[in-house]
Amino acid sequence: MPQGMQIDYSGASRQFKQEGSALLVTFVFALIIIYLVLSAQFESFRDPLIMLVTVPMSICGALLFLNIFGITNGLKLTHFPGMTLNIYTQVGLVTLIGVISKHGILIVEFANKLQQNQGLAKRAAIEEAASIRLRPGADDHRRAGHRHGALAAGRGPRRSGPRPKSSRPLRASVRCGGAGSG
Repeated sequence: MPQGMQIDYSGASRQFKQEGSALLVTFVFALIIIYLVLSAQFESFRDPLIMLVTVPMSICGALLFLNIFGITNGLKLTHFPGMTLNIYTQVGLVTLIGVISKHGILIVEFANKLQQNQGLAKRAAIEEAASIRLRPGADDHRRAGHRHGALAAGRGPRRSGPRPKSSRPLRASVRCGGAGSG
């Protein structure tokens, strides 16, 4: 390259180059704050570690999913839009940290209560707590997926703009009376 010339990024490449490293710092601070809050809540330094072990595994799974579909898009095998690490996926990953942490909190809390109240062994308490929280956890993940799917598709939380007017007028009927009237 000749003297005095330089390479510069523009558009989305420049934004990713400038803000991409901020994602790692955001994740580290999020994990530290969550760990400190959980330590205070459970009055233990061990329980938050148990809960937060699941967070890096879930992030790896999400990034693996993005990479697999990004590769298949590049090979023209599939066409899934938005399979890049952009601001929307970063928001989704931060939300994933919160959801996974919440489920870890609830499972550890249930297991601790089962150990104290029913005298179960650690393994039995963990298995029972996980089975109790399976369906509510799956429901939370499904709802979060629907919210983020709407955001990724550009629909947003609600439809914007004027609502269509119905051609039929609204009719209401009121019934008065009952067993003791009349």
